[in-house]
Amino acid sequence: MANLSWAAPCEVLHAAEDIVTARSPYAERDSWALTRQYHSLWCEPMILALQALPAGSRVLDVGPGYGTLSVAATLLGHKVTAVELFLDAPDWSAIEWLRGDICDPLVLAGRSFDLALMAEVLEHLTTDPLEALRNVAQALKPGAPFLGSTPTPGAWPGPEPCAGDLPPWQPGQDPQDRHVRLYSPEETATLLRAAGFDVEAQEHLGAANHRHLWRARKHEWDPQRLCTSPWDTEVTL
Repeated sequence: MANLSWAAPCEVLHAAEDIVTARSPYAERDSWALTRQYHSLWCEPMILALQALPAGSRVLDVGPGYGTLSVAATLLGHKVTAVELFLDAPDWSAIEWLRGDICDPLVLAGRSFDLALMAEVLEHLTTDPLEALRNVAQALKPGAPFLGSTPTPGAWPGPEPCAGDLPPWQPGQDPQDRHVRLYSPEETATLLRAAGFDVEAQEHLGAANHRHLWRARKHEWDPQRLCTSPWDTEVTL
C-alpha cells in the first residue's frame, strides 16, 4: 500500500474501484457502472489531498456511497471512518463504517480527524446543511482540511431541484436517491464559513463546469473571528 502514495491519483482510484467492484454488495447495479465513468472528476483531486497526508492520518468520509474514496484512503495507509445513512459497506475491514446521519450531532461524538471528505453529498441533504457542516467542523482538528464537491445550479436542463423530504429509510429497502437542492459556489462558501471553515478555493470540475470542488480548512482558534461576518471571505473560482 505504501507505494501508492507516489502513484498517480488515477492509479489509486482504479485500484479502489476494483476493490469496490469485487467486494461491494451493489457492484452489479447499473448505477455503479455509471459512477465509474465520471467520478474521477472529484475523486482524483481528493486522492491527491489524501496523498499529501502523513501515513496513519485519521480521515472522515461523509456520505461515502459505494465507498471508493474510503477504500482509496486505506490504500494510502490512513485510518478511515465513513458515515453513511443508506448503503452497506464493501467487504473491506480497514474502514470503520458508521450507519448514521451526518446531521445528527452525536454521530461523530468523541472522534477527531485530520482531514474530511464530502463528495456529492450536499445536494442530497433534506435538512439544514449547516447542521451537517458544523458537525464535520466539530470533528476536525483545528487547521484540518475539508474537501467536497457538489453539482452547480444549471448543470442540467429543466427545473432545478428544490427542498423536499425523502422517504424514511428502512433496513432492506433501497432509498430514493434524488437531488434536493443545488448550491452555487457562493452559497457553498457562505455555508462553509458559517460552519467554522476558511474557504481556500473553489474549482469548477469538468469541461461543462457542472460541478465545483471546495477546499477549506477548519478555523484555527482566533478570538477576533467572533466578530467576523461569514460573508467576508472572498471566493476563488
